[in-house]
Amino acid sequence: RGAAIDVKDKYFGNTALMLACVNGHETCVCILVGKGANANLVNNYGGTALKLACQNGHETCVRELLGRGASLDTKDKYGRTALMLACRHGHVVVARLLLEHGAAIDVKDIFDDKTPLMLACEQGHVGVVRLLLERGAAIDVKDKYFGNTALILACNFGHVGVARLLLEHGAS
Repeated sequence: RGAAIDVKDKYFGNTALMLACVNGHETCVCILVGKGANANLVNNYGGTALKLACQNGHETCVRELLGRGASLDTKDKYGRTALMLACRHGHVVVARLLLEHGAAIDVKDIFDDKTPLMLACEQGHVGVVRLLLERGAAIDVKDKYFGNTALILACNFGHVGVARLLLEHGAS
């Protein structure tokens, strides 16, 4: 009835769609995008509805946004993409969806040059690491400051299962 659907809040710059995605309110997401909500608006931190849904593992919201043409590889203020956020937080199904839609697998953040694989390794997400390796993620990329690789990060944080998996896939 004429309401401004893409209004942003004063402090964070979030829209109704972004907040519905953060909280996994699938029906609200479907209604909002059906009424023309812009899935590619960016909040004050570089977050989009897709990134917020991916970070929180809300698969149905991610499917809806991808079906509506949400931008896959938009970077936030740290240079992180939706795939990077899904991997860092261990959301295997969401990461798979993003890869199936063409998300860049070896993109690096701007903070320290970490890739989705490195982010998953430092958090110990075996399922995500397995998925990324199966999809051909570069295994021996080094970060910008210390030269850490995925294997070094996994070992530093004591993620034995991840370290074994990386070694089985030929990590140096």
